[in-house]
Amino acid sequence: MNTEFQILRWGIPGWIFLATFLMFKLAAVNFQIEILIQPFNSNFAAIAGIAAFFAALGVPIGYVLYQMYFCYKWTFGGKRSYLAAKGVPGLEGVVTGNTRDDWRTIERHMDKMMTLVVPKKKINYEDLQRRYEWYSNRTSRTHGLGASAVAMILGLITFIALNHWGYASIYYLGIVFIMYIVAIVSIIINYKSMDEGTFLQLKSMMMDIHEADNEHLNGGEVGNT
Repeated sequence: MNTEFQILRWGIPGWIFLATFLMFKLAAVNFQIEILIQPFNSNFAAIAGIAAFFAALGVPIGYVLYQMYFCYKWTFGGKRSYLAAKGVPGLEGVVTGNTRDDWRTIERHMDKMMTLVVPKKKINYEDLQRRYEWYSNRTSRTHGLGASAVAMILGLITFIALNHWGYASIYYLGIVFIMYIVAIVSIIINYKSMDEGTFLQLKSMMMDIHEADNEHLNGGEVGNT
């Protein structure tokens, strides 16, 4: 993964966090931007500098949000990992207990098949590699959705904690909150769907390797997986 893509990957959750906070902050002051920039006395150079600072700040914030997302996912929210192991020979012991250990077992099993089983058998490695890269890309997009949901939640919490409620506009806050709910519910629904799909895709690859390996052992002709 190149550096530019990694920066963009980390930056998006950070920018979503800042955008969520800013949208609610603007709603609280009736979208009168001049109220927020008043302390800078219309010093556009200072305003541009602050904007650049927060744009750069989004990357480390996004990195931290990713770590929080992964901590939650593998501690509380990784229960769907068993879908990758269900019915796969060699993974019969994987259950929904300790999801972190279960996932490590699944990863070790997949790595073993890709590095030990596939090269020694007449299995189309190039096709498997293509499918595994597509799986990795899909996994990256799934994690991006998860980290974005965490960013939106923490952005709202930060606004609630720091806002001066005596001057808040309930009308505009209500409109922005409705838009916020629609957005975050959509993200969570898409995340759950893609998360399940990535595990099922990994299972499909492992099952295809096992089937091709069995055909080879039985003396059958192995086609593309």
